[in-house]
Amino acid sequence: MAWNTYLLYEYDNATGNYTPAIFLEDSVNYRNIVTTEGGSGEFTIAFGGNISNTFYFGASLGITDFNYTYTSTYEEAAKNSNGTWPNGDRFYSLNYKQYIETKGTGYNLKIGGIYVPTPEVRLGVSLHTPTFYNFDDAFSSSIVTDFDTASTAVNFISNSPFGKYDYHFETPMKLIGSAAFIIMQKGLISIDVEYVNYSAMRFRKGGDGYNFWDLNSQMDNVFKNTVNYRIGGEYKLGNLSLRGGYSFYPSPYKSGYINEKSNIQQFSGGLGYRSGNISIDLAYLRTMQDLKAVFYNGDIPIVTNKIRDSKVLLTFGFRF
Repeated sequence: MAWNTYLLYEYDNATGNYTPAIFLEDSVNYRNIVTTEGGSGEFTIAFGGNISNTFYFGASLGITDFNYTYTSTYEEAAKNSNGTWPNGDRFYSLNYKQYIETKGTGYNLKIGGIYVPTPEVRLGVSLHTPTFYNFDDAFSSSIVTDFDTASTAVNFISNSPFGKYDYHFETPMKLIGSAAFIIMQKGLISIDVEYVNYSAMRFRKGGDGYNFWDLNSQMDNVFKNTVNYRIGGEYKLGNLSLRGGYSFYPSPYKSGYINEKSNIQQFSGGLGYRSGNISIDLAYLRTMQDLKAVFYNGDIPIVTNKIRDSKVLLTFGFRF
């Protein structure tokens, strides 16, 4: 597409090199606009039981669905000080669009148990298997450039074919340990520690028979094991409960990679009301993360996205 839109302006048969549409001393104003949207859901079949009200156990089978859409628009605009080719041609701007849509379904298994040595203490452990996904991707891209050719504005357009590809993907396995402490039947403090091996993620069974060996090897080199921490508390005032919590998720990237410090922190607070079979819960969740990105390899600044996300959740419940 770059050749069809004259971003690769000339080709030298003698050297085998392409000449770009702007000179090395030229400069441009650029920006990248990225939009993502989608969601995931899970239908769960579960069972549980207990032994002498001291040991509780359970397992669940989860059937998941997933959809994700990514749209990127990269733009460049040449500065007025840029030079002109000897024949009078001059590059003005480009618009490069990418579209990716991913849909998939999967399944997973969760097993766990809780041990209650005393009425005030609860100790738990659980294992979450990978979620085994079947994914279908659809993707396309296009480039539009604007040139001044012989003092006449000309647009060049090139569109990629519409691509499709299917494959399998396995998410990391999780091992979770937890502890909860009840204080005078009025308060509760809970702590979760979660181990995740991100380097164990795997792509498999490409639609064309590809086994993703090189990509899986690269994930071994890029990602690492992490330990996530969550702590929360609750205090009861009659039928009303006051809640607060904090979560810390370290970056899954190994040292030396651009997002090695892209940790996620979450702060939460809320109220709960219980009366008979009816419950009402109100919660506020604040998520903070600094995520870095580059437009392409080269001598350009790294962009830092400061993610500051707030959510308000309202839940109604009825027991029967």
